[in-house]
Amino acid sequence: MGPGKGKKCACTCTCRHCAVPTEEVCRKKEKSEWIDFLQGQILHVPLHAPNMNKHLSWDDHELTLSAAGPVFSKCRLVVVFRTFHKQLECLPIYTHGGKGVQSKSYEDPEEWLSVKDERSSRKDTSQSLLVSLYNGQVVRENAHVHVTESITVERAGDVQVRGMMEGSSFAKLHQRRAKLDKAARNEAFKEECQQRVK
Repeated sequence: MGPGKGKKCACTCTCRHCAVPTEEVCRKKEKSEWIDFLQGQILHVPLHAPNMNKHLSWDDHELTLSAAGPVFSKCRLVVVFRTFHKQLECLPIYTHGGKGVQSKSYEDPEEWLSVKDERSSRKDTSQSLLVSLYNGQVVRENAHVHVTESITVERAGDVQVRGMMEGSSFAKLHQRRAKLDKAARNEAFKEECQQRVK
């Protein structure tokens, strides 16, 4: 596979990102086209990361060879966590192949929150974040938001709004992130103190 080359996505999504690019650059919105994104909105965006999955076939349609190595690209749902002038800080939603985060023994469960469809049965949703997707779409089973994985999304990008998180659910997400942020700061302060003692 040559640099920048890939195959057409096999999914049924109508998203423009899922087709093989025919231009050298992605579409950039003019400032007049920017919309006012809201905290808790669910967006559909293309994400790219170094491929570290040794089981992924070299000819997988989501794998591209770049000058820096193989890159895994996939469109995902993300939650808008904070908004800035040009960028949005978003948290990604994963299903781990439909198996859920519980299938990954090395993950810290404190860093994940379950995501369920607001229109589904509300049984066992006390620890879940409720989301409503537009156009009759539903949240896939075993979906979880990764609370500590911040993704930067450009306002000028070709971003699609796909739904909204319930207000109380977003507050729950914010509280969990604040708790983890505080724990990380305390850990860093502890390490700094230990270095000074030495």
